[in-house]
Amino acid sequence: LAYPLTDGQMCAVTKARAREAVNNIIKHRPEFVPWVPDYAAVPDRLGVAIISADFNSRPVGQLVQSVFGMMDKSRFEIFCYMFEHHDGSKVLVDIAHSVDEWFWVKGMSP
Repeated sequence: LAYPLTDGQMCAVTKARAREAVNNIIKHRPEFVPWVPDYAAVPDRLGVAIISADFNSRPVGQLVQSVFGMMDKSRFEIFCYMFEHHDGSKVLVDIAHSVDEWFWVKGMSP
């Protein structure tokens, strides 16, 4: 967000957008059950999902290529989702090998 917001305002905006997203999903998939975090449980690693149309050998792929390798794997579990074609480039292969899970989701329906 580009506006100077307090932490409380940012949290309120984020929660409102999350509710909106869940409601949109439920419209299309009534069987969807939203995940509810167990705040009492402390996870071993924080799961981080990165979604991009392009992890190929173009600016985005080149920019993030080394970022995932620098993340502390003992603290973070990294998931990448790419929803456009892949070019099989070294950049793409390096990214896929530097994360915990890689998913190519082009053409998947909601």
